[in-house]
Amino acid sequence: MAHVEGSVEDHLRRVRSLHALVTSVNLIELEERDLETIRNELVPAVHKVLRAALAVFERLAKDFGEESDARGRPLRDDALAQEIADLCFVARMELGPRSADLERQAKIDDKWSLLSSCSHAFGCVIKAIFALEPRLAELAGENTQIARHRSVGDAVRIRRVYHNFYRQVMLDGTPTPETIHQRMQRIADAMDRLIASPVYPRLRGSDRCQIRRLEERVDQWLAQGDDERSPSEGLSLWRDLSALSAIFLEIRRRQELIEYDRRTLAGLRPLIAERPVEATPDAPIIAALETVTARDEEIDRIVEDPSRWTCGRVLEVIDRVLADIETTEGAAPGVAVR
Repeated sequence: MAHVEGSVEDHLRRVRSLHALVTSVNLIELEERDLETIRNELVPAVHKVLRAALAVFERLAKDFGEESDARGRPLRDDALAQEIADLCFVARMELGPRSADLERQAKIDDKWSLLSSCSHAFGCVIKAIFALEPRLAELAGENTQIARHRSVGDAVRIRRVYHNFYRQVMLDGTPTPETIHQRMQRIADAMDRLIASPVYPRLRGSDRCQIRRLEERVDQWLAQGDDERSPSEGLSLWRDLSALSAIFLEIRRRQELIEYDRRTLAGLRPLIAERPVEATPDAPIIAALETVTARDEEIDRIVEDPSRWTCGRVLEVIDRVLADIETTEGAAPGVAVR
C-alpha cells in the first residue's frame, strides 16, 4: 500500500496556516489607501496567498489520491478523503485564473476594481478553507478551529443595514431636478452611517467596493458649486444608487434568511395569540419583527408604527407571510419605502 508524504495533521496545520495568512491582510484599512499603495502592497500579498493556496491544495489533492497517509491510516477508501480530494480539485480550478485577472486589473487605473479583484481572490481561498478544515479536523480526530465568516445573525444584520440604505435612497420616490441635491445629501449621510456601522466589515468585498465607488461619486457631485452641479448628472447618479440598493436587497432570498424568517414568524404566533385581539403589539413582538425586516411590506409597516396595528391584524399578516414563504419558497414581496 502506498504512503503519502504528510499526515492528516500536517495537512490540517497547513490549511490553518493558510487561513492565518489570508486573514492577516486587512482589506478594510486598505480601502482608505491610494491606488499605488494597493498596487505595491496589496497585490503582491494576494499573489503570495494564491501561490501558497495552490501549493496547499495541490499537495492535498495528490496525497488524498493515495491509499494511506504516512502513518498507514487509510485515505482513499474514506468518504471524507474523497470529498477533500474533490474540493481541492474545484478550488484549484477557481484559483487558477485569479493571478492573471489580478495582473490585468493592476494595469487599469481603477482602485475599486482592483480591490474587488483582490477581495474575490481571498474569498475563493477562504471558501475552500471553510470546506476543507472541518473535514480534515474530523479525519484527524480534532475539533474545527475556523468559524465561518458569516453567521445567520450576520446575514440578519446585513439585511437590515441594506434595507435602511434602500429606504433612504427611495424615500419620497423619484427625485426631481429641484429635489436631487437634498436627496443626495440624505444619501451621503446614509452611506456614511453604513460604512461606519459594525456590520460593514462583514459585507462582501465586492459590495463594499461598489458602495465606496458610489460614495466617491456622490461626494464629488455634492462638492461642486451650485453653478457647476448638474441636476441631470445627479439624477443619473441616483438611478445607479437605486439599482445598487435594490440588488443589495436580494440578500433576503438567501436560504438561511428564508429559514430564519420562517422560524421567527412561526415562533411569534403563540406569543401574539396570547394577547387580546385588539391589543397593540408590544416591544418583544416588535423586536422580533425587526429581525425579519425587508421580508414583507406590511411587516415593515408594523415595525415603523406599531400603534396603528392590533395583535389580531398582526397575526393575520404573519399567517399570510408564512403561507407566502411556503408557496413561493422564498420569493420576496415588495419592500415598504413610505
